[in-house]
Amino acid sequence: RCDLVLAAVIGGQGTNATGAGVVTTLGHVIGARHGVDNGVANIIVLPHALRFNAEASASGLAQAAAALDLAPDVESVIAGIERLLAPLGLPRCLREVGVPQDALAEMARLGMADWFLRGNARPVRDAAELLQLLQEAW
Repeated sequence: RCDLVLAAVIGGQGTNATGAGVVTTLGHVIGARHGVDNGVANIIVLPHALRFNAEASASGLAQAAAALDLAPDVESVIAGIERLLAPLGLPRCLREVGVPQDALAEMARLGMADWFLRGNARPVRDAAELLQLLQEAW
């Protein structure tokens, strides 16, 4: 148990130092408002965040593609991640975890106040951009 607690603290320190980004931001609000586990919320949002950030994070995307032995484009990386996750049977959209569509706008508004949004590769200008990501994930 001590090792698990230490790992959680170290992981938290990593996101505190980097600012994380839109995946963490949306994971916070989805979990807080709808009781969805953080990892599940992150996996649901991840493909949409990768597309949103693709231009601004080309070098990171290329590193992910190389690690997965994929073509260095966002759709190849997303497909590769989805192939890795498929055997786990995890939910792939927000409606599968009980998030109502009419809650998306409020979650986008709340997400704009999350400190972790500052670390996103592409600046998020307003709640409409978060709403678009949430709608894609719904």
